[in-house]
Amino acid sequence: MYSILFIGVLIVLGGLIAYVGDNFGRKIGKRKVSIFGLRPRYTSILITIITGVLITSFTLSTFIVFSKTARIAFFGLTKTLNELSEKRSQLKILKSRINESERMMRKILEENKKRLRQKQEELDLIVGDVNLKIAEFNRLKKEVEKVKEEREKIFSEKVEIENLLVLSQKNLQEANRDIAELISKKSNLEKIIEASKEEIDNLSSLKNTLEDEVKELTKKVKEDASTLLQTRSKILNEKVIFFIDQLIAYLPLRNNVPPAEAIALFNSFISLLNKEAGEKGAKYGDNKRVIIILRENELYELARNLPKEDNSRGIVVRFFSATNVIVGEPLVIKWDVVIDKLVYRKEEVIVWKVVESNLSRDKIQNILDDLLIFVGEKARKDGILPDVNTGNVGYFLLGKLVDLVDRIRYLGGCIVEVVSAEDTYSSDKLNIKFNVTKSDSLEDRKRRRYE
Repeated sequence: MYSILFIGVLIVLGGLIAYVGDNFGRKIGKRKVSIFGLRPRYTSILITIITGVLITSFTLSTFIVFSKTARIAFFGLTKTLNELSEKRSQLKILKSRINESERMMRKILEENKKRLRQKQEELDLIVGDVNLKIAEFNRLKKEVEKVKEEREKIFSEKVEIENLLVLSQKNLQEANRDIAELISKKSNLEKIIEASKEEIDNLSSLKNTLEDEVKELTKKVKEDASTLLQTRSKILNEKVIFFIDQLIAYLPLRNNVPPAEAIALFNSFISLLNKEAGEKGAKYGDNKRVIIILRENELYELARNLPKEDNSRGIVVRFFSATNVIVGEPLVIKWDVVIDKLVYRKEEVIVWKVVESNLSRDKIQNILDDLLIFVGEKARKDGILPDVNTGNVGYFLLGKLVDLVDRIRYLGGCIVEVVSAEDTYSSDKLNIKFNVTKSDSLEDRKRRRYE
């Protein structure tokens, strides 16, 4: 506002001075005044020029007096330009320092990212080791349970053998009583022989027959008792390598397998079973084959005529131990057939659970563990065949449960669904994944009500 007023004053003063100078020059021209010996006409022009000079001088003087910027422009321009050049050089130095700092920061950032990746890889390795340790622990736990079951079976067999031994002893006692009765009958017969000489020959023959029967019966009872005792000692002292009804292996066969190829698969699979049984200690005399397959002809007939059913991709032949097998005995195998049917389709929900909000990490972990156990039991009931060695029906990376627990805690109240990650048949391993959704809709409340 002040600048505008100042400019307005300058314009007014300039106009006023021009007007006064023009009038003054005109008057001088009319009076015919002469200055410095000039003609009046030139004198008038000179006065007009002087008036213009005075206007410019007055304007510049006023502008310099009242404006600091003008004083700097007229008297300090060189200094200002030098300062500007110095500031520009300082600005370049600062920019170069900033660029250097940015390069250093980028370098430090790349090093930190590299270290972070290394730490992440180390963490993944640690998580993998933990998963392996957990799997090993579960396997050892199942082996311990299996050994306990084997011990209980051996104990029950021991009780049965002892019962058989007691029964054999009772039979032996009864045989001794029969012998005593026969001896008594022999004495009576001798008396009868003495009383009736006519029947001596017949009675003598009967006597010899009865004595032979008594000897054979006594020998048989003693042999049975000895066999039972040897069997009991053998079972208690030898190692059981296969238990009765133990699942040994199973062989999947597709619908489109030709009979010749199916028979070749059976031959190679039986050879593999024979090799594994031999390595564990099974023997069948001097024969190279240490396994005996019940209904083996029917097995090959099955290979020639594979059954086909809708919504299946073939059959699965399961092989079981028909008896308890100890080291040095042959492995007797029985078998059955199950349909390799489609159990779960991809993205099919196997089970779901509503998880309340504000639960601790341990409680959420326990809920997820219970879900996994329930899924395993349900999958077995629905037709998924368990692994021969571990008994598991599928797999899920335990390291992912940590992220899943964090997500559930972040969402609060939510629905956790366990779904099949792919189409799964009876002979497949169940691959599962978890779907977690926020539980805040009316439909979710209804589902929670009927849970």
